Order: sequence, then structure tokens, then C-alpha cells
Amino acid sequence: MDVIVQFMQMHRIQGLKVERLRKVHSLTYLLPPKKGITIQKTTIKTEYGTEIDGEWFIPADLEYNEKVILYFHGGGFIFCSTTTHRDLICNIALKAKMKIFAFNYRLAPEYKYPSQVDDGTAAYNYLCSTIKPKNIIFAGDSAGGNLALSLALHLRDAKKPLPKGIALLSPWIDLTNSSPSWFKNFEHDFLPLPNEMYSLARHYTPEHMRLADPRISPIYADLTGLPPMFVQVSSTEQVYDDSAWLEAKAKDHKLEITVDLYKNLPHVFQAFRIPQAQQAFENLAAWVRKQHDRELFSMSDKISDSNVHNPRDM
Repeated sequence: MDVIVQFMQMHRIQGLKVERLRKVHSLTYLLPPKKGITIQKTTIKTEYGTEIDGEWFIPADLEYNEKVILYFHGGGFIFCSTTTHRDLICNIALKAKMKIFAFNYRLAPEYKYPSQVDDGTAAYNYLCSTIKPKNIIFAGDSAGGNLALSLALHLRDAKKPLPKGIALLSPWIDLTNSSPSWFKNFEHDFLPLPNEMYSLARHYTPEHMRLADPRISPIYADLTGLPPMFVQVSSTEQVYDDSAWLEAKAKDHKLEITVDLYKNLPHVFQAFRIPQAQQAFENLAAWVRKQHDRELFSMSDKISDSNVHNPRDM
């Protein structure tokens, strides 16, 4: 893990260039398909006259046929796709034994907010045409976690049915990048410094909106009325404070929140093929199953309130 992080840190000096980051797509096609998963491609026609490409991830040992996870991929709003995140999504589907629908929302800087949330709304409506909202769980990593939370807030404000729960993996939900963990954890993680992340955030944010606007940085929103949340993060991530603040706000609003905390791991560590990632998938799957079957499953049997996974202990 140290070697991987050091390698990625070397690329910080190259700066954040959209074209360079998007080249990662060409590498993902080299990954072999995950065994035990069927992937079905589909296209959604939106009410805005656009089309969204999506993929169904269906595990062979499917147990929850009428329930689904709507997945929002990360990538700083400017790159990545269902293809780059295919391995991560497959792992979640296999552990949860549940179908996942992931979609390719429009990317910045060509498309700014609210294009991505609009596409998320279209994906949610597509699912709701055949699946009850109470059988849908939102999940997303990094910027995808931002979109998952932002869409839930948008649905609440519009008085639309909310999903059963929201699962956030290393969420980037404060685009001001002003919290201490951005500097404290700089040597332990691989994301750029806040000044470069500022340019990334501005790619997504319209000129007339502030980065602290709750629609851009949902951590600044009133969380009242949201469904149960699950947050997975490492204390050495640069975005760690985003999750810590979300936990505090959720508790202040009397919301149900479970924080699955790790140590000595980088941003979106679930994407790495390491033992701690497998543990993370197990815990996420346990939480998802709990939401869909509360009367039969006790989360306390799986995840303690003060859960910290240290790679040195494994």
C-alpha cells in the first residue's frame, strides 16, 4: 500500500489536467471481467432530451431480487465511469448479493451542476418505474458520494420519495477543501493540495455559485429527514474531516448514521485489491442487508460503534 500511494503521489507534480486524467479509461479495459457477475448495458432517455448510459450488475447468487443499489461513481466530477469502477461495483454486488445499477452522468467541465444531479434524478426515476423507492439504496464514492447525498437532499426538498438509505465511501462533500485533514493527511494520501482541488471543484460549480453552497457541498445542508446513512472512511484520508463532520451533523439532527472507520489507508481504498477492502465490502454489504431486512438482522453483530480497522492488525 505504501508503494502504491508513493507512486500516485509522484503524479501530483503533473497537476490536475482533465485530458490526462481521462486517459485512465483506456487502462480499465485491460481488467478481466469479475467472475460471478453478469453485466447488462442499457440506455435511459431523460425528460431533458438527453440519454444516459448505464449498466446493471447482477450477481449469480442473487438473494434480493426486488431490491437494488443505485451507484454513483467517483472521479472528481470530471472523469471515470461505470467502466473504471467496474471492479469496485462488482465487489459490492457480490458481497451484498444484490443488483446494482450504475450510470454515466455527464462530466464537468463540459457540464456543470446541476447536470450531474439531473442525470441522477433520471436514473432514480428509471428505477422507480419498476422498483419501490423503499427498495433502493444510494451508494457512491468520493465525488459520487457527493452526488448521492445531493440527490437525496434534492428529492427531500422536492417532497419526492426518498431511498431506503445512503452509503458513502470516502465522500468528498465539502468542496471548499478548508478542513485540517487536507493538510494533516497530505503525506498519507495521494490527492492534490486544496488549491489544486479548488480548480477541480470550480470545474463542477457554476460561476454564480459558491463552493459552500449546500447544493455544491452538501455537508453545509440541513440534513433533517434523510434516511439512514453509512459512511466508510480512513482517518488518514485528506477528505476524512468531511465524514467526521457529517457524522456530527447527523447525530445533531437525530439521524441514524453508521461510520465504518479505518486507519493508514488512502482515498477510496476500497478500489485497491487489499484485505482491508474486502473487509470494507463485507461491512457495507452487512449494512445494506440490514436496511432491507431490519427485523432479521442486527448490525451490532457485524460492526461496532467504535470500529477501526488497522492494517497492522490484519
